Amino acid sequence: MSEAEVTKNAEDVSHGSRAILLQQTLPYVAVLTLAVVGVAYTNISHQPLTRYWEFLALATGVFAS
Repeated sequence: MSEAEVTKNAEDVSHGSRAILLQQTLPYVAVLTLAVVGVAYTNISHQPLTRYWEFLALATGVFAS
């Protein structure tokens, strides 16, 4: 096996690992972002967002399983 083939194989594995890591962490990042946006909106509007938090709780349960 040549050095170029070894380098190419290593890059393919590295790219695949990053894609898998991104796929696994993206739902958690999305839920965290939605939580921060909800807190910020609640602080600005001074209104409780009951339905929003109920939705976020359900979405968290779906993402976690």
